[in-house]
Amino acid sequence: RIAVGPPLDPKYHRVKALLAEQSGELDRAEQAWLAFIEDLQENPTLDARERSIAIALVYQHLGGGLTVLARGKGEYGPLPSPWDDADDEGDYQELVDRAMGYFERSLEHAPALRETYLMYLASLKELNQSPRKTRHVYGRLLEQFPDDLEVLLAAAHYYLEEDDPATAKKYAQAAYRLQPRDERVLTMIWRAALTTARLAARRREFGVARAE
Repeated sequence: RIAVGPPLDPKYHRVKALLAEQSGELDRAEQAWLAFIEDLQENPTLDARERSIAIALVYQHLGGGLTVLARGKGEYGPLPSPWDDADDEGDYQELVDRAMGYFERSLEHAPALRETYLMYLASLKELNQSPRKTRHVYGRLLEQFPDDLEVLLAAAHYYLEEDDPATAKKYAQAAYRLQPRDERVLTMIWRAALTTARLAARRREFGVARAE
């Protein structure tokens, strides 16, 4: 008879998921993680908030892993991932949809987990998903963290890359109100003005260009 596991993993589903990842059996790993989520939902040692965060973190992990699998190469984050060298890559779009779905589920359970938004946005970029979707996720992130300097700078940088200096400037100015002496903030405001001038000159709106 197999002994009961530790309080947070009484059926060893988390252990099974990690072992399956290490051996490259990713379908089995995914199913074990989903079974672990069911365990968490019924776990009497967790209060409601702890349960929501724990479940969100598992979904976050699945979203990140499937992003790596869809991308099919490299590392996700600072450490090598067991999802990097999987043999069964599956259908690309189906993997992308599953990854995005897991990030959405993570945010449903813990909408204030900043890291999930950042991983979600990184996945959208790496998997070349639509700018509309990226803007939507940035909007949700900014609703949760309207006074977070790093979030504001990330949003400003994104909109500059999308040639939308007006929106970039809005977030850069919000960052300026928080940290008016931060060199990154000042640089972002300058870059937004420069991009506005460049785009205006391209459209032959020379008055706008000179004003910037």
